[in-house]
Amino acid sequence: MEWPFLSKTNLINILDQQSAILAIAAAGRSCSWPEDSTFVGAIYGLATVVSGEVAEHHSAWIAIAAALLVGLGVGLVTE
Repeated sequence: MEWPFLSKTNLINILDQQSAILAIAAAGRSCSWPEDSTFVGAIYGLATVVSGEVAEHHSAWIAIAAALLVGLGVGLVTE
């Protein structure tokens, strides 16, 4: 049985459509802690670019994992 929801094209479209909501959520989180506002946006931007580049050559699942690893890596290094 094939799951059309889990196709690469559909997952990329979902991520693309949700990116604006995620940016707004990140900005809302930044307002809670003003000292981190620029840094949160920078990490979000970096993870977005990395996932987009990876998604062009690999599956959407690998792109999602890459974005999570970038966020986790930067978070661990900076804390």
